[in-house]
Amino acid sequence: MTSLTVSSLTRSWPKATVAQAARMSVLGLSMVCVAPVAHARLDYSVSFVGDVASVSDLTGQIVDHVGAALADWGRYVAGSAKIDVEVQVTNSVPEAAASSRASGYVGTQSGLSVYGSGMAFKINQGVDVNGDTPDIEILLNPAYLHNDLWFDPEPFSRHDLVPLDKVDAMSLFIHEVGHALAFNGWGNHINGALPADYASTWDINTHFDGTNLYFVGARAEQLYGGAVPVTVGSNYHIGNANGPGVDLVPDIMNGVAFYRGSRYEISPLDVAMIQDMGVVVQAVPEVQSIWLMACGLLAMVIAMKLQARVTPAPRDCR
Repeated sequence: MTSLTVSSLTRSWPKATVAQAARMSVLGLSMVCVAPVAHARLDYSVSFVGDVASVSDLTGQIVDHVGAALADWGRYVAGSAKIDVEVQVTNSVPEAAASSRASGYVGTQSGLSVYGSGMAFKINQGVDVNGDTPDIEILLNPAYLHNDLWFDPEPFSRHDLVPLDKVDAMSLFIHEVGHALAFNGWGNHINGALPADYASTWDINTHFDGTNLYFVGARAEQLYGGAVPVTVGSNYHIGNANGPGVDLVPDIMNGVAFYRGSRYEISPLDVAMIQDMGVVVQAVPEVQSIWLMACGLLAMVIAMKLQARVTPAPRDCR
């Protein structure tokens, strides 16, 4: 295995028409008119293993996007840490996958031993649960990197338009870091059933009603107005193409689809959910009413005129 260390994070997405891309961007904007007031300091290192030679032209951009994705979550999470990230370049995944390498014991609930992600432990508490080994692992398919993703020339500012025939790599990396931070566990992808007497902080916040799986954290329910629909067949994601959660497809943690040519952002709901999962949040997003009203009205007008077509995405967390 080739290894490369640099200091200083999927899926196959359907191609959107210009109108569909506009709809997704506007709906996303209506969810993320927020104003965080403090940032966590997240330094990082990135190491590469696997078929590194096949992405030698992209390693610098990958490093920058990892750092920018960490900084984006750092707008909300309390604490500081140096996050060590291992990027595995491999054909073992169709597109990408990510998780924390280790978990930290939280306590017991309903007879279950509950664990939180090692990444959250390190940021919030300064506790490195797995010592010198990487905190996060991100698996990336080299063909997907070259053929589908668009790497933002300025990932920390994200000013440039995403090409209509490409998937925004920053959206993807933020999504994957979200899995490493909290959106992960051991529950069955259909009904959330656990393999043994242990659970993640996500697992203990889910409920299966016999048909659908829901996230039932108190903060998320209050913000969303009820239980948050989990993606059918793809636990650790939210939203569905049909049925409960159609309105959540614009969320960056959705498990349905990202549209080419569109940019996705962390939403207030995402932040409420990580709080429910025990992540200590320093900057709670506050919806700006005037902007939200304007965004929401525009989204409603466009939504009435357009019908988005989406396809299910493969699971991308473990």
